[in-house]
Amino acid sequence: MKHLVVTAAPVHDCRDPVVLDPVRKQVDPASLRWMLNPPDMIALEQALRLRDRIPGTRIRVVSIAPPAAESVLRECLAVGADEVERVWGEGIEGADPHGVASILAAAVRRLPF
Repeated sequence: MKHLVVTAAPVHDCRDPVVLDPVRKQVDPASLRWMLNPPDMIALEQALRLRDRIPGTRIRVVSIAPPAAESVLRECLAVGADEVERVWGEGIEGADPHGVASILAAAVRRLPF
């Protein structure tokens, strides 16, 4: 059995208006709608095409995502991913790109294949 791993990042949909919380003077997180980063959606689509050509292939999406972005991972399942894994924990929010890459690499290394 072949396994494909697609790393994916939920991002805020910039087409939606931003609502500011007048008390905290910050973006109201409840007003943000999440979507899959467009290049990551392309990667998932390519993985799905590969799976169509290689029988027995399974696709797992691994994502560093807060709980509020869970809908994005459900969308990955809806379009055809076999499994999703959301990585999140204390200290992840605000991690620099090297930190994010290290966390994703560790998550992929511990996959059971």
